[in-house]
Amino acid sequence: MRALVAIIGASLLLFVACSDEETPEERVRSYVDLVAETAEARKWRSFEDYVADDYTDDRGLDKKDVLAIIARYILANQSIYILERIASVRIDDQHNARAVVYAAIAGQPVSDAEDLVHVTADFYRFEIDLRAGEDGVFRTRRGNWKPVGPEHFLIGR
Repeated sequence: MRALVAIIGASLLLFVACSDEETPEERVRSYVDLVAETAEARKWRSFEDYVADDYTDDRGLDKKDVLAIIARYILANQSIYILERIASVRIDDQHNARAVVYAAIAGQPVSDAEDLVHVTADFYRFEIDLRAGEDGVFRTRRGNWKPVGPEHFLIGR
């Protein structure tokens, strides 16, 4: 369970710079989609570039810890499906953003909330802080997550 939470947490904490044509909020939303797709595609090595070298969280995990958990989880699970819902996005400045994201994580395909009735899923709330480096690419700076009930996923509280 911890590995599942860590992979999604670390994934949702990552932010890759997107097109200059997108607004900052659209960049955050695109990022959340990209992270979910990366996890579903089981591309665990891709996460190394997404996490800031100085990543930390309330659990005391650092970048190395999170990457190890992500790799173990992806290698241990043949199928990962994520349905995410962004509850809020706050843009602090051009280098910093924060988002609250709810995720349903399942071992079977989940394309919308109605599918959650037919599959077993774990639900989480993620608070993620993102920071752009000197190269302009956003990376995970800090994140916190907790399990929630399906009602939280549906209503976003």
